[in-house]
Amino acid sequence: MRRFPLRRERIGVQLATDHPLAAEAEIEIDAAATYPVRMHDRDANPAVHDQLTALLRAAGREPRFHTPALSFDIVQRDLRDRATVSLAGAAALSTPVAGLTRRPLRGTPALTIYLVLPREQSPLHRRIRSAAKDLAHELGWLR
Repeated sequence: MRRFPLRRERIGVQLATDHPLAAEAEIEIDAAATYPVRMHDRDANPAVHDQLTALLRAAGREPRFHTPALSFDIVQRDLRDRATVSLAGAAALSTPVAGLTRRPLRGTPALTIYLVLPREQSPLHRRIRSAAKDLAHELGWLR
């Protein structure tokens, strides 16, 4: 498999609007890491899982992950308990959910989203890669 960067976005914390950290304009990674972090299983997306795990460990915290029972829950019930947070890129803002908010993490690196394709690429793979690259540049995702 080969990875091609498509988007870099600032990492933030998604949490309940009445969560104690929601009052902050920006959240320190150390403060966010005191709560269980909602995270999918590593097998579902190793690149993102590894980036976020490394971020937490670099802050001196061994991550405590909460893996939700549902792989996709549009209302994100697990964040409403005020005890769990989620690390999320700016894309989390594209679909606002009532009762949840997102705050940026202070001083953290950007999260990189990759297009993953087979090492040996067919003409179709190359066309997909070209279209994805053009779109990423058009939308300013790789600045």
